[in-house]
Amino acid sequence: MNKFRFKISNNQQYINIPVQVDFNHYGQDEDIDVFEQKTKEEIVGTPPDFDVNRYGHSGYTDSNGYLATSINYQFYFYDRVLFGTNPPSFSTAAAWKNSYVQTNTFSDRDLYYYLNPFTKSFFKLDLYDSPYERDQKIYLTIIIPTQQGNTEFISASSFSYAVVNFDVKKPDFILDSVGADKEGYYLYWLRSQKIYDIDTFYMSIKFFNGRTGEFVRMMKKGQFTLSGSYTDFNPEVYFYDKVVLDHKNQVYSVLDVVTNARIDTTSPIKWYEYVNPQ
Repeated sequence: MNKFRFKISNNQQYINIPVQVDFNHYGQDEDIDVFEQKTKEEIVGTPPDFDVNRYGHSGYTDSNGYLATSINYQFYFYDRVLFGTNPPSFSTAAAWKNSYVQTNTFSDRDLYYYLNPFTKSFFKLDLYDSPYERDQKIYLTIIIPTQQGNTEFISASSFSYAVVNFDVKKPDFILDSVGADKEGYYLYWLRSQKIYDIDTFYMSIKFFNGRTGEFVRMMKKGQFTLSGSYTDFNPEVYFYDKVVLDHKNQVYSVLDVVTNARIDTTSPIKWYEYVNPQ
């Protein structure tokens, strides 16, 4: 220990103590932590950023001149009761209807009581990196449940006590960020483009029937639009729509695979059940 001797005069009001104060080592603990982190990153590497962003539907001007963000999907099923299956009636568009009950996909009881065959069914929207099945990879899947959607008014005669008139769900979905039908509206994709640098997907749609336990493939144009053989068509054109992400604004749009024009604004996006000829 150093010894100091001070001589104080009668007029001196304070004492100078010659003790050195050095701040050169201040914060070295933090520097060590930073060094350790940088060393770990050099050895192990930086972990990928797997956080996701939410993409809403890109806005457009509706028929009234207002900004709209909703997206409308309509699905049409083949009416096997009126038009048969052996062989199917491919020549008329009336054979495909935007209805569950009119096409005998579900019974009126399934729809009225929300029975399992109906509630366990759903539309499955798969997004691939390519429309060519031989080398495509699936990246996203969107589920639209049957419990959503618009309604139609029917007269049900299968109830024992009387003919009953009521509204039932139909495969017509207007999805938006507001309102009751939100499921299937948003897309979720990786925030960082360093993992997958992709912004264009090809969407194919299937319907899972909870009654039969089978998937039914949908096509973007009904078979009634085909001429000649109803199985001889380009699957890349008839089984896919294009979905494009805008990473900057975090929105998506649906385009036609041939014309690249938007098809998701004022008109519904229509898909039709593919019927395998017998």
